[in-house]
Amino acid sequence: MPKNTIKLIFYNICLSTLRSRFCKKGHNNWSTWTSTKGEVQRYCKTCRQVRARKYSQRKKNAKGSHTKEEWEKRKKEYEVCPRCKRSWKEIRENPSKGKAKYTITKDHIISLLQGGTDDIENIQPLCYQCNFKKGHS
Repeated sequence: MPKNTIKLIFYNICLSTLRSRFCKKGHNNWSTWTSTKGEVQRYCKTCRQVRARKYSQRKKNAKGSHTKEEWEKRKKEYEVCPRCKRSWKEIRENPSKGKAKYTITKDHIISLLQGGTDDIENIQPLCYQCNFKKGHS
């Protein structure tokens, strides 16, 4: 086998190993989550923390606000998840750790990133699965 072919094979092996060890930003701080299909996926915890801080900052700077009482009243206006139409009875309110896919979440109809407000009129309840899919579709 020519030396160039050996170098290329070695380079591709090393590159795929590096890709599996580091995220796109160069971090090596992985955790896992299980998809709705039961597949285990990896994510970079460092990048997730950065996204969470950015979201918290957007929420803090967003116009409008709502109270816990308004949120509870809003949830009662919906009998099912507006996206998947599952009954709230099928979705637990306060699941144990690792069962987030069964949680009722607050969804900003117009996202904060797109200039939406944190007023109750811009918030709807969604099950976690639908809210997650909405943000990742």
